[in-house]
Parts: sequence; C-alpha cells; structure tokens
Amino acid sequence: LKMGSLAFGGVYSMLALVEKEIIEKRKWITETEFSESVTLGQLTPGAPIINTGILIGYRLAGFKGALACAAGQILPGFLIILSLSTVYLHYSEASYLRSAIKGIGAGVIALIFSVVFNLGKKLEQGYYSLFFFLSSLFCVIVLKLSPVLVLLIAAFAGMSYYRRKS
Repeated sequence: LKMGSLAFGGVYSMLALVEKEIIEKRKWITETEFSESVTLGQLTPGAPIINTGILIGYRLAGFKGALACAAGQILPGFLIILSLSTVYLHYSEASYLRSAIKGIGAGVIALIFSVVFNLGKKLEQGYYSLFFFLSSLFCVIVLKLSPVLVLLIAAFAGMSYYRRKS
C-alpha cells in the first residue's frame, strides 16, 4: 500500500521507492533478486511494476504475497486517480495546477535516471555489457524498434555471449 500510495510517475519512479524500501530498509530480498524480478516483470505481459510486485510478493509469501502486492499497488493508485481527476476537471485551467504538473514531471525524470543508474551499476561491467546497452539504446531510440523485440534480441545475444564465455 505504501508504494502504491507514494509512487508518482509510473514504473521507474516506483521502482526507486520499492528498491529503497525492500532492499535497503527492510532487507527482504537481495539486489540480485530485485534485478531478476524487474527483468522478468518487464518481459511478461501487463503492467511491468505490477508484474514485478507480484513476483516479489510471490517470492516472499507465495500466492497470498503475490495477491497482496497486486492489490496494494492497484488500489491506492485507482483511488488517487479517481480523486485527482475530479479536481482536475474543475481546475484544469488554473496556472498553479499546470505549474505543479510540470514540476512533478521534472522530479519524475530524476527518479527514472536514479533507477537506471542503480540498475546499471548492478550489471556485469565490461565492454560487452556496454555494447549491449548502447546497441539496445540505438535500436529503440534511432531505429524505433519495438522495446519487446529489442529485449528479445538482447536476451538471445546475452545467452550466446555468456554461453561462449563459460
């Protein structure tokens, strides 16, 4: 409930809060387990943060943990959006509201960079990891390939590289 209530800005801003809470503060899972859950959450159909939460909840408490994590992420956001949409409908022309939304947007970008930086630190360091990262970034931004396709290609390339390496 805490994460679902406090995380604004989508998947990556919520991941920063989840990471701090369950790895650093509560020490429920390791950084490796978190990274694996985030990766699997991105690859499975549906909302990535909810998928990640379900995987972590299942890891901690089985089916009941998965269900609790899903409900805890969905319910607060639903209620907050319902309330905010009512306020926005009445005050959408107010300049202070527009300014607040722009400020929140800038803060969310900072949170996203924080998550990317922290996840990047956990990757195996080396030229091949940098190559996979830059190639994936190029494919998504410049070639405009589907992120799902890029992840699948990166997965196969990673398996091939690490299979030859071991």
